[in-house]
Amino acid sequence: MSAVSIADRVEIVSGSRSFLYGSGAVGGAVNIVTHRASHTVPATAIRYEESGYSYACSDGSFNQDISRRVNVAAGFQYQGTEGRFDNTGHEQWNMRGAVRYNPAQNWDITASYLYVQTQTGLNEGIDISTTGTALAFLPQQATVRNPDAYEKLTRHDVALKLAGSLFGDSTNLTTASLYTSQILREYRDEENRTSPNGIFIQQDHRVARSGLQVKQRSVVGSQTVTGGLQAEIHNIIASPTMGGREDPAFSGWLLDEIAFTPGVIFSLFGRLDHIRGTTHNGIGTDLHVQLGDVVSLIGGFSVAARPSSYAEAFWEDSTVLRGMLPEIERHTQWEAGVQLDLGALGTVGATYAYRRIENPVLFDVPVISSGEPHLMTVLRQGDELTIHSLELALNMRIGFIMVEGIAAYEQQTDAANNRIHELPEMYARGGIYYHDRILGNALELQAGVRGQAQTSYYGSTLLGQTLFPLPNLRVKLGAASTLDLVLIAHIGDAYIHFLWENLTNSEYFTTPFTPAMDRSIRFGVSWEFLN
Repeated sequence: MSAVSIADRVEIVSGSRSFLYGSGAVGGAVNIVTHRASHTVPATAIRYEESGYSYACSDGSFNQDISRRVNVAAGFQYQGTEGRFDNTGHEQWNMRGAVRYNPAQNWDITASYLYVQTQTGLNEGIDISTTGTALAFLPQQATVRNPDAYEKLTRHDVALKLAGSLFGDSTNLTTASLYTSQILREYRDEENRTSPNGIFIQQDHRVARSGLQVKQRSVVGSQTVTGGLQAEIHNIIASPTMGGREDPAFSGWLLDEIAFTPGVIFSLFGRLDHIRGTTHNGIGTDLHVQLGDVVSLIGGFSVAARPSSYAEAFWEDSTVLRGMLPEIERHTQWEAGVQLDLGALGTVGATYAYRRIENPVLFDVPVISSGEPHLMTVLRQGDELTIHSLELALNMRIGFIMVEGIAAYEQQTDAANNRIHELPEMYARGGIYYHDRILGNALELQAGVRGQAQTSYYGSTLLGQTLFPLPNLRVKLGAASTLDLVLIAHIGDAYIHFLWENLTNSEYFTTPFTPAMDRSIRFGVSWEFLN
């Protein structure tokens, strides 16, 4: 989890526009928008959370304007857990700092640094062939597939960002960012556990990415035009499985939003990328129509490309059997939806999406003569995948009662129109809460239950060495549902939350074969105050 205090808001972009955030984001993007904090006196924020199996998370940050033009910020975060099963421990530290200088009105210069270090056990799930499903949920008796593999990640991110307005209008924002990111992944499969697996592997992968990005937003009459240019160097410094290489990458994107009337917004957008000697593009359009005060209609279309990742394109070792692999996937997407704004009652919406993927990168599992699958991945080029999805969402409030939820249906088929059940076809999550201010408005209280449910599916797990998905060929994972008790209290500058998770102690696999956590209590507090 990234540092909580860094983000002002988190945007989930899954529609036709998602590829604008990068050629690797054709299926969706998570955009973390940082906030511009300003405190004339020192401000400190502290967050702490703990749960079962020695889980703990702490986060602290400090922010202050040390002069009219200079702001400094610093913070840390720790996460750790022993995990429920063998070799599921995880530990993460990050340290961060930033200095913002305001040389003139409407202009900021920010220098930032982020250091992250993690160590994670990679047990690859329960070994069903030796454990069986009856004992899979008993930590003392379940046998994991890999008892001694783990990875260490060390990351350094440095950035210098200039933001402001060339024309003195804050709506016409200009930003320029110079950045570099250095990552070291240390993969180890060592004979240092109580039940070693007879495998000894030590691999160090060093990669880096550096670049310059410039973005401009301009409002001209009824049009809002946003565009950007980016130049990067992608560098595999050293890797025993991918070798070493350095590739320049260039990209540019443009979004033009035209407001024909206050209730009709038509948008055109496109992106051009040049990477590893190839050039590819994406184009799209969407429309938002407001019909009165209640009904909104949306629609969108895009055609975009995804080049294979460096691991997909170049990884070579005994865990990967490589077939013909395409450089470019082509994604075609249509979407349409309706949303009802019911005023104080809330909103209700429905969205249908269609996606066709040409030349998809697929991961298969080879099977030996005994019928047992190898623990390796076959990379190959598929012909076509088609995905239909329907999503329903609501966020409503009736008096003191708040109801929120989302339900989705998804159907995947291959070129021969065979159904694919790697993911659940139906999924739903939501909650119902009491939400109000009590005790003379001194306490804001939210209390209720939340839950989720999904249909059966096959799924895939990640091989620790490559982090490629390994499709499940053994048995279909059953349908599952869970229920949590939620209590959130806001008192002054503090938020306190109490969760009783998996209240019914449901037993199900989250992936093949990773058992869900059993019933546990999670408690946390978040407090921001002026020193």
